[in-house]
Amino acid sequence: MRYKSLAPILLILISVCPVWALETSCVVACLGDSITAGATLEKRIEQSYPGQLQVLLGETCRVDNLGVYGRTLMSLDGQAYLETGRVEYAINKQPNVVVIMLGTNDAKPDNWKSQTARFESDYRILLSKLQSGIPKARIFLCLPPHAWAPNKVQNDALEAQLPIIRRIAEENGCGLIDIRTVTADLSEHFKDGIHPDVEASFRIAEAVYQVLCDAGALPSASDL
Repeated sequence: MRYKSLAPILLILISVCPVWALETSCVVACLGDSITAGATLEKRIEQSYPGQLQVLLGETCRVDNLGVYGRTLMSLDGQAYLETGRVEYAINKQPNVVVIMLGTNDAKPDNWKSQTARFESDYRILLSKLQSGIPKARIFLCLPPHAWAPNKVQNDALEAQLPIIRRIAEENGCGLIDIRTVTADLSEHFKDGIHPDVEASFRIAEAVYQVLCDAGALPSASDL
């Protein structure tokens, strides 16, 4: 498949063009949990989906990886993404684009317990903070990836999140990125059943990149 041949090339390119070396007026902030952070990857900065998205974008934009291990969208004690300070960091940086991929840790058996109402209300709180703090940003919500670890993450809980995320995106003028479909046939690339390997991370990065391009969310060369 195409991504199998491209992923190694992307990793070579990013090694010679580190994220922190880029000086650009365009910033893409990737908010999320350990999947975004690059857990289980040998070189998470380069191999995570934000790292590989950076190479796809080249020098057009800088990608900030704001993924935090073990964090939930819901305001659960000691687990909430809103408690990490990453939202405040993003607001301070005023990125052009914000990509949110949360929900996997919410789908843990001890966390979910059919809390669809809470998931929706807390998602709206997070989004409201971002929209009021970064009014010019284009915001994209991701449908969370598949999981193949039923004792750790419940797929029925992930499925219950999908219509909620779709509804919130539509009602608030946000873009939608269907990572759920992208990862549906990639079980062999989720070694622990939850976290993507290098190739699956590239597939996620590629999907994000394509949606951003199709939505006109990225600046053209004349804008830089």
